[in-house]
Amino acid sequence: MRVKKDGNKIILFINKYFIKNVCFKDIKVVEDYFRKIILILRKHYNIKLEGEYEILIYSNNVYGIIIELFKVRENKKINNIIDMKMMFNINSTFIYAVNDYDYMNNLGDNIDKYYYKNKYYCTINQADDIDMSKFLEYSYIVYGDKAVKILSMAQKIK
Repeated sequence: MRVKKDGNKIILFINKYFIKNVCFKDIKVVEDYFRKIILILRKHYNIKLEGEYEILIYSNNVYGIIIELFKVRENKKINNIIDMKMMFNINSTFIYAVNDYDYMNNLGDNIDKYYYKNKYYCTINQADDIDMSKFLEYSYIVYGDKAVKILSMAQKIK
């Protein structure tokens, strides 16, 4: 799991192997999973969540999930209480911005390549976790509405 803080937003990047036994259709399982995430954030990242949060969950079969936590308001009356409103984006579009075109060309046939505004992007159709970890060293993930917009305007290249 990788954690990125951006103002009042926390973004969690979670590999698919860490969620393979989580059934996101079962609310009880999801609640238990988020309790574990909250404990991990507190213990390993020194991030204590309190108050009201909007949570956007983007899932992708190749990568895993990206979770955005937006703090909506503090809960000044009661400590250690977290209220969460979750929204799921199942089978979200994840694209990967790559700076090195030659590196992208060496990735094989399991990707589709795109060019948009002087940057290279690709979608990954299939990857094992070793290939994925190597790939993530040389790229960054674009997801949600931004990924959809880029793909709709990008030129597909060979």
